[in-house]
Amino acid sequence: MRSGSRSAGGVIGRCVLLLSVGVLCVLPYVVLVWLSCGSGWEWPRLVPLRLDGVAWQRAFSGSNGRAAWQGAGLSLAVAVCSTVWGLLISRCWSESGSGRFRGLLYLPLLTSPAIAAGCLFDLMARIQLAGSWLGVFLVQSVYGTSFAAVLFAGVREPASWRREQLVRTLGGGDVAVWRHVVLPDVRGLLPLCLFQTALLSWLDYGLTTVVGGGRVQTLTMRLFSQIREGGVSQAAASSLLLTVPALVALLLLRWRDEGAVMTTGGPGLTGGLRRELERMR
Repeated sequence: MRSGSRSAGGVIGRCVLLLSVGVLCVLPYVVLVWLSCGSGWEWPRLVPLRLDGVAWQRAFSGSNGRAAWQGAGLSLAVAVCSTVWGLLISRCWSESGSGRFRGLLYLPLLTSPAIAAGCLFDLMARIQLAGSWLGVFLVQSVYGTSFAAVLFAGVREPASWRREQLVRTLGGGDVAVWRHVVLPDVRGLLPLCLFQTALLSWLDYGLTTVVGGGRVQTLTMRLFSQIREGGVSQAAASSLLLTVPALVALLLLRWRDEGAVMTTGGPGLTGGLRRELERMR
């Protein structure tokens, strides 16, 4: 009887805990949706004067809509270029095997983005890239490339070297090595790298503020401007536009990871990344 009551109490406790965590995770988004659908907020009212959805109409039009599309294009460019450059740099490091070179890959990740942007602003101003999209793209790509290089640096293993030697022995060149060895090895990490580097650019504020100088307007920049101006409804809509795409992409990656485990029996994306990080340690 006692063991049965203890097990029942444990199940109830876990259910209550999971329900509490779920409510805490969902509640902020419910509040943001409620704030974004109303207009005419007046203190100390807890409800808006009217529910009209004007904030959502403005979110996809005018300067806010342009900032969202421009930020999305910048994030896509940073993600693709950082992933490609990081893969090439990690390939060069794996061939050289230098520990000092690998230490340099971590250097951008150890510095504050705002401090690094302040140090690079003078250089960007001298080459006339301060306050431009290209300057922001280059600075963000430094951090994205560093992350991608560190992520791909732990993929190479003895089996990869043996397959590469086999391809070259059979007469294959560099293209064949990339097609049959390198790309299959990093195929599971490519979506994760693209997602993380795109998220770095999509949510960036410090680098864009310093290097962009207020001329480069992304959705994050517009959000902070709306908060300073007291536009509660517009800021809530911008916050949802910033976070919802990231959450959807994260869920898709998780669904892809579970699908890989079910269809192939492999470790999936999360398990594969955990295995690579353990090997790096």
